[in-house]
Amino acid sequence: ALLFTAFTVVYPALDPEKPPRPSAEAAAALTPAGGAIGLLDNHPSLGGYAYYGDRRIALLKTSADLAEFAAAGGRAIVVEAKHLGRVQEAIPVEVRFRARSGRRAVLVVTPRAAPAPPVKP
Repeated sequence: ALLFTAFTVVYPALDPEKPPRPSAEAAAALTPAGGAIGLLDNHPSLGGYAYYGDRRIALLKTSADLAEFAAAGGRAIVVEAKHLGRVQEAIPVEVRFRARSGRRAVLVVTPRAAPAPPVKP
């Protein structure tokens, strides 16, 4: 009970503006209820994203994982800024949110919609 209280009440109250809270809430706002937030690799704040985002977490490790997540309707992917290029190699994305934590920036990105094919007359 003491650990539960520490991690659900005390710890979040110490600094509510540090990641993962802001980025988890931003990702959740872009994800429909019942959907999942994509998290690139084994992000150190995995539990925080599940808690603050109140969504399932989909761990994305490969380019194929990223492409499958986007193809299945996944809307929000959390990635460290230094790994944005890796995501963009797999799928085109748009940065929707940026938060800093020390020397690292955390981004929430969404897959960019594919342009509609030209209409033939």
